[in-house]
Amino acid sequence: MWKPIAVLTLAALAAVAEPVASGKYLGKWEGGSASGAIRLAMEQADGQWKATVSFTIAGQDVPCTVKSIAVDGEKLKVVYAFDIQGNRLESTIEGAMKGSKLSGKYVTRPAGDSSEVDQGTWETTAAQ
Repeated sequence: MWKPIAVLTLAALAAVAEPVASGKYLGKWEGGSASGAIRLAMEQADGQWKATVSFTIAGQDVPCTVKSIAVDGEKLKVVYAFDIQGNRLESTIEGAMKGSKLSGKYVTRPAGDSSEVDQGTWETTAAQ
């Protein structure tokens, strides 16, 4: 009796978790002291992932330099660097794909430093 239930449960979970897909994602981020928009574009070619990231803070667009990207099924981890008011910072976003949404948590640190400047959440939806 428990085997059919376990199979149905696993099938239901597999239907919810989808692999990360190439495309453009638009959404928002919210941290301890600020919030704004986030744009993420991802592309897979020849088995390699590439990404671009930008976000807004206080109405200003902040371009980023992607340092690394890792995709494992529905899970995503992107590390990117940026400058704000002369400060070189680095953020790591980690999240998962669920339906057309890609969301998770982020941590921001000074470049080359392990101390934490900010942390929060981000959520995007695949752009049409």
